[in-house]
Amino acid sequence: MCSFYNPNVQATYESDTRFVHLKKMELAEYGIVYRINDCYHVTELSDFRLKHQLLFQRFVNIQQQRNLMYVDSVFPLILADLGLDVFLKKITSFEAYVPAQKQFSAPDLLDAGLYYNYKLRDFIEFLLYSDIAQTQKCTGIRNYDKIFGAAGTEDELEFYTLYERLKLYDYLMANMHLEIDMQKSGLTEDEVTLYLKIGVL
Repeated sequence: MCSFYNPNVQATYESDTRFVHLKKMELAEYGIVYRINDCYHVTELSDFRLKHQLLFQRFVNIQQQRNLMYVDSVFPLILADLGLDVFLKKITSFEAYVPAQKQFSAPDLLDAGLYYNYKLRDFIEFLLYSDIAQTQKCTGIRNYDKIFGAAGTEDELEFYTLYERLKLYDYLMANMHLEIDMQKSGLTEDEVTLYLKIGVL
């Protein structure tokens, strides 16, 4: 990992037009619609306790759902399942989701942990270097001409160029923050809409 303590070097990176500071940055927001399982009568969002009470239906923005297929054709299902774990306060990071029990199971995998780890890292790469999170059709093109800064030790920034991007993914798997925006989320008689926010504290 490249860590620059020389203030002149740090100033050079921070003044670079390619520099992106990740602190308190929201990278994406997804509205996800679930059907309430017929076995349950729920009147408040706080009444939900179990994942199987909700069944994924669609994303609020269908184009965002289609954009996620650049990661994998089943990635919308994975993100919807992850959203339920965040909603039920079981996880707050991608790293915590990898070993979690899932509604969606990828078929015929010898090591499901490796599969989910790989897919989430690929998603992080798309979030950082492409326009996958937008509500319009994305290009799917990854632009690696960026330098990211993230919190390091002693209030110093850690810098990540193209060559350190795998270390950046390691950092974000653990430190990217996931939460449900309860102000925007809500329910009707038979559906729940959750707004999943993905960012860095």
